[in-house]
Amino acid sequence: CQIARVDNADDDNNQLTILIDRERSKKSDIKQLCELIGLKDDRVICVQSESTEADVTLILGKDYESLKSYRQLR
Repeated sequence: CQIARVDNADDDNNQLTILIDRERSKKSDIKQLCELIGLKDDRVICVQSESTEADVTLILGKDYESLKSYRQLR
């Protein structure tokens, strides 16, 4: 896994954390990532896009403290 970029979203009003799947990764990898983070399947949005170098984009919402990965760090 390689992180291509860390940045702030254009809109800081994101209530829910979402994962944008650019459909260049195996579905099993996306599922494993969601399990690691603690993100439910309904928070994954599939978008075919060649305009970015990223295979996935994770947008942390205001609910980040409820994520499994965050709670494990506390």
